[in-house]
Amino acid sequence: MKILKLSAAAFLAATISAKDFNGDLKLGYKQSSKGLKDLSLGVKLGFVSDSWHNLSVGATICSSTALNKKDGAEIPFFNSSNNSYAIMCEAYLKGSWNNTEIKIGRQILDTPFADSDDIGMVPNSFEAVTVQNSSLPHTLFTFAYLYKMAGVDAEILEKFTKINGSKGVWTAGVSYSGIKNLQLSLWYYNINRASRDKLAYIEAIYENSFGGLNYSFAAQYAWQHFKSESATKIYGISASAGYKGVNITASYNKCNGNSATNGFSGGPFFTSAEHLTIAEAGKNSKAYSFGIEYDASNIGLEELSLSANKLILKSEEKIKSNELDIGINYTFNDNLELNAIFSRVNDKINSEKFNNTRVFVNYKF
Repeated sequence: MKILKLSAAAFLAATISAKDFNGDLKLGYKQSSKGLKDLSLGVKLGFVSDSWHNLSVGATICSSTALNKKDGAEIPFFNSSNNSYAIMCEAYLKGSWNNTEIKIGRQILDTPFADSDDIGMVPNSFEAVTVQNSSLPHTLFTFAYLYKMAGVDAEILEKFTKINGSKGVWTAGVSYSGIKNLQLSLWYYNINRASRDKLAYIEAIYENSFGGLNYSFAAQYAWQHFKSESATKIYGISASAGYKGVNITASYNKCNGNSATNGFSGGPFFTSAEHLTIAEAGKNSKAYSFGIEYDASNIGLEELSLSANKLILKSEEKIKSNELDIGINYTFNDNLELNAIFSRVNDKINSEKFNNTRVFVNYKF
C-alpha cells in the first residue's frame, strides 16, 4: 500500500500541469419544525489529469461551511460535532485498457446498496477498488471491494472509517441493455462476518411510448441474509405514465421475513421517500408510494418542474407512517439551478413527527 501511495504521488506530480478542473458551489438551507435552522456554503472542487500510459489520477475536495447553524436534525449538513468541515472525498488512480477500467482509492460509486445519496451538502464516497468491463455488447460488469466510507450516510460524516470492521464489502454486478426498451441489472454483496452478511438485488425496467404517452414498468427483488435470524425478501413494482408534461407514478414494496436495510446509502427501493423508506417499517412491512410531476415546458416555462409524492408505510402490527414530499426545481441556465424540497413526516411506527424544508442553489463551473 505504501508503494501504491508513493506511485500515485509521483504520477500526480508528473501530470499536475495537465488537468481538467471541475466543481460547484452549493448554498444549502435547512429548516426543521423542531426549531432548527442551518445555512451552509458547500464547495466541491476536483480535477482529472490527462492520461499517461493509460493511467490518470483524480481528486475532489468536498466541504460544508456553516453560515448559520443550530443543532442539526434529520439530514445533517455538518460534521458529527455539527461544525464546518472539509474532506478529500475523491483521490484515486485510474487505469484504462481497451474495455476495462480499474480505479483505486477514494471514489463516488453508483450501486444499489452503496451510492452517493447526495441529499445534503457532502455526498457519500468510498475508499474502494473497482473494476468495470464492457467487452460484451450492451453489458457492463462491475467488481468492487469497499473498505471505508464517509459522507451523509456514514457513521462519522467527516472521516473515512472502516466498513464492517476490517473485513470490508465485496460486490459484483452486471447491467444489460441489449433488449429494446429494457434495462436489466443484477447485484451481489458479501459482507463477511457481519450479522447481515449477504445482499442480492435484481431490477428490470421497461420504458416505451405510444403517441404522446410515455410509460414505464419496473420490478425489483432484494434478498438479505442474516446469519442467526430469518432472511429478508423485498419485492417491488412500479408503473408510471406521462402525457403533455404530467407524469404519474405508483410504486409498491413488500418486505417478508426480517427487516430491510438500505445498505450503505439511501437504498434502491421504489417507494423510498426523502426521509422514510421501507427499512423504517420493520419486519413483514409494506410500503405504498404515489407521485405526480409536472414539467412546465408545455406552458412555456421550460426551466420549471414541480413534484409531489406521498409515501405510506404499514408495519407488521398494522401501524401506519406517512410522508409527503413537495419539490420545486428551476434551472436558470446550464450552470445555475434551484431545488427546494418540503417534507411532512408522521412516523408513527418510530414515534417521530416533523416537517423539514431544504433549499439548494447549485452553481457548476
